[in-house]
Amino acid sequence: MRATLAQLAVLICFLAIFSSRACAEPKSSSACKVIALGFVGGLDTPQNPLSGIVRIRNRLRSLKDADLCVNTFSAYIWLDGYSWLMKKINDARAANPPAVSPEFPKVIIYGHSLGGWATLAVARRLAAQNIPVELTVQIDSVGFTDGIVPANVKEAANYYRWAILPPYGRKKIQAKNPEATQILGNFEFKGANHLGVALLPAISDLIVAKAQALYSSSDLN
Repeated sequence: MRATLAQLAVLICFLAIFSSRACAEPKSSSACKVIALGFVGGLDTPQNPLSGIVRIRNRLRSLKDADLCVNTFSAYIWLDGYSWLMKKINDARAANPPAVSPEFPKVIIYGHSLGGWATLAVARRLAAQNIPVELTVQIDSVGFTDGIVPANVKEAANYYRWAILPPYGRKKIQAKNPEATQILGNFEFKGANHLGVALLPAISDLIVAKAQALYSSSDLN
């Protein structure tokens, strides 16, 4: 029985990796002013319409803001997500020389489960290049290095479920530099399973509201 379960787990992981390509991004002739990068968890895919992370992506895209660039990647290929993000940043700066600064374009990163770990992994890479992140959101985050938010992140939120059975999402995140990063909260939700917690409206509302605020802010015009 244990061997069967182990084989099933390996098969699920293989299928998740096999189908982990990012969802096709709508073409845009505009450079990005705001970039939102999402990561699905280890047993999810960027093509899954039932995924909370995918639904957040689709909601952001439905805003139809030409300069709001959004994409979703699997946590297994988080470096692909990082590469996509850096290309968008470099393209935006090349297209907007007067606006080139460490603050442009604006970046939001969010992820569920192993994608929560990937969220901070990317944020740390940006920190090494002095690129700020406006907001990170971790959802039932699973990982060994996903508890300390780097100082280049301005705001961070952590959502987790009350759980008896694993996987256990991280209950608390902390700022590496509390003067640089505001922790919006470590929010516990009861009655949601590991996948369902990513579907909570409060999470989607936070990310979408932040993207809209950044997009419409005067310093981006």
